[in-house]
Amino acid sequence: MSTGGSSRAGYLLSAAAGAAATVLVHQVVAIGGATAQPAPAATEQAIAPPSPKPPAERPPTSPSKESPPRRAIGQLVTEKEKEISRLQEELRGLRAEAGYTQERIEALEGTPQPWPADIPAGFREKPLEANFQAVLEKHKLGDLVDMECDEFPCIAVVKASEADPQWQQKFQAALKEMSASPEYGGKVGLSMWSNDVQQDDQKTRYTAVSMAPPGTADGEDARTRSGHRARGMLSDATTPQQQRGAP
Repeated sequence: MSTGGSSRAGYLLSAAAGAAATVLVHQVVAIGGATAQPAPAATEQAIAPPSPKPPAERPPTSPSKESPPRRAIGQLVTEKEKEISRLQEELRGLRAEAGYTQERIEALEGTPQPWPADIPAGFREKPLEANFQAVLEKHKLGDLVDMECDEFPCIAVVKASEADPQWQQKFQAALKEMSASPEYGGKVGLSMWSNDVQQDDQKTRYTAVSMAPPGTADGEDARTRSGHRARGMLSDATTPQQQRGAP
């Protein structure tokens, strides 16, 4: 019993002491001017290490495509090689066909003939055209409707003044007279092609003629080429403009 009383008395004493301490604290605070507040109890705060800086942002990159497996690459290379081989074979065939076609064209049309370096002046375009005009007018043989000298020799197309069968002989005689001039060297090789056009009851003759020094345009290829050119010029001369597509 005595022990329990002592404990109770001690508890009461402690409580009383606590009340007194509380009053004392409040009094001390009031003496300071009633504006101060009791300092808050200190609390523990862990000091964390500084956080690392975030890494610099890199520009976005497009996702890389995965390379196909080696087997797929090998298959692709094989397919491309086959395609190249096929195209090369096709190209060889086209070249062979083009070569054959070119040979056929040359056989039918001949090859362009270059102008000889030492050709007499009378066979050149300007003097030849002037001499043609003069002889046609002198003998009343017709009109010079075309002359082409891009290749050797020059080729002229004459529209005959009449359809008389004797006209051709008269024309040849006039050309021989013209070729006697020194500017032709005294000798001239002549070639002629004619085309008669019938319109209603009227027939008109067109004659193409080439003049060259003997031996300069006598080869087979040169004759083939001159004939091809002459036929083309006669066709142009005898085809109406509306059929040629001229405005």
